[in-house]
Order: sequence, then structure tokens, then C-alpha cells
Amino acid sequence: MKLKSTILATLLLSFAAQLNAAESPGPISIETYGTYGSYSGSVERKSFSAESVFIDYATEAFGANVGVRHWDLSRTSSLGDLNGTDTSVLLYARKKVGNEGYWGLTGGATYLSNNDIDTDKTLIPYVAIAYKTPDGGNYFDVGFSSMKFSDSTTNQYSATWGTALFNRYVWAQTKVYYNNLSQNTEGENDSFALEERVTWYVVPDKLSLTLSGLIGQSVEGYVYDILKNSVGLTAIWELTPSLSLFANTTHENYEKQSINDNYSATFGTVGLKYRF
Repeated sequence: MKLKSTILATLLLSFAAQLNAAESPGPISIETYGTYGSYSGSVERKSFSAESVFIDYATEAFGANVGVRHWDLSRTSSLGDLNGTDTSVLLYARKKVGNEGYWGLTGGATYLSNNDIDTDKTLIPYVAIAYKTPDGGNYFDVGFSSMKFSDSTTNQYSATWGTALFNRYVWAQTKVYYNNLSQNTEGENDSFALEERVTWYVVPDKLSLTLSGLIGQSVEGYVYDILKNSVGLTAIWELTPSLSLFANTTHENYEKQSINDNYSATFGTVGLKYRF
């Protein structure tokens, strides 16, 4: 919490210093987020919290992102609480090929360090190939990641299609996930999920709203509960050309078949992003 408070204070000071700045921000940004969630109807879980910090460098041709997230999952006294730190690195490169559009390659990894014996000291690699049309009106990618925990392995395949609508005031994006499990987990050997995100640029370069939803089945890490569906709403407000405010609320429904447990969770996230 001290780290999050320090970053937030730094960003607020930067905000004050940039109020009258006329220059456009550069390609580097710092983002910090705080998340809190509570569970309803669960016989094991009680609450979840997380603090995250990301440093990002983004241009049309190349980008890099480094992030650290510390999280705490509060459970019943008989099970004990879980907590840990996830460290991630992501790199991408894009190149325009004649008049055909932009081709890109993304690679990265997340390292899990926590007090859960099944997922502690786990490295999760990720790779994707992407294509964007010359006018930027359509986007496609296919991705792969492998999660090798101590008691199982999950290979995840994904595909994304995004398109601009209504004179670019709306961006609609569909993403499908397929998880192949090395062993039966909560009655599942594989899972499939469909995620839809629709972003409305209410005031371009000032305010955007994103409605997201997921249906299907997604096996969650740490305790292998199954995410059945979710719905979320995100607002991003550009306070200045350099500083933006992020707020999100998400509601999710889960199932754990081994103990016949069906429950829900509601999460809230707020954050700031400073570009310089």
C-alpha cells in the first residue's frame, strides 16, 4: 500500500505541474491501479485486493511494457489466505508491408511468486501475431500462452478481431479463448470462452466508455475455479493531454464443481496514467 500511495502522490503532483502545459506527451507512460473485490455465496473466498504499477513505452513501430502487481486473496481460516506478486514483461514490433497494412509480433512473459504451492515460481510465456489494415479500421491477432503449474499444464489459444464503427466513434472487439488442460480440472479437460468489448469514444481524446462481457468457461489460476461469465464497465477520462483517470467495475460468476460451490464476485478498480 505504501508503494501505491507514493506512486499516486507522484502522479497527482505531475498533474498539477502539467495543467498548463501545451506540449504533446511523449511515448513513455506510468500507470498505477488499485483493485478491490468481494465474493458473494462462496464457501472459500471472502475478498480480493491488488495494487499494480506499469511502465510503458509505445510507438507505432515498437513498444515495451513492464509491470508489477501485488495481490491478496482472503479465504476462510481453514484454508488460509493467498498472496503474491506477478511480474510481467511485454514487447511488440510492427512493420508496414507495402500497401497491405501493418504486421506485428508480440512476445512476453509473466512470473508468478506467491504462497500457493501449485503456482509459486511459475513462468507463463505469451506470443502473438497481429495484423492491422492500412487505415487502422480493422485488427486481427492470434496468440498462445502456456501455464505450467506444479500439478497441471494449461495451454491457451486466442484469436481477436477488432473493427471501427460509426465513423470511428465506436470500436468493437471480439476475442475467443480455448484452454486445453493436461488433466481433468473441476470436471473439465478443456474450456472455451467468448469475450466482447465495445468502446464508445463519447468525446474523442477526452472521454471513452467500454462495455465488456464474457461467456463460456475459463479455468482460473491459483485455486482452479471456473469463470462462467462476466460483465464490466470501464471509463477513461483524459484530464489533460498527459494525465488520464481510469475506473472500472466488473461482476463475475464462478463455479467450483468439486464442492458444488456457485458464487459471484464484484470488483472495482481505479487508476491513473501519466504520459511524458
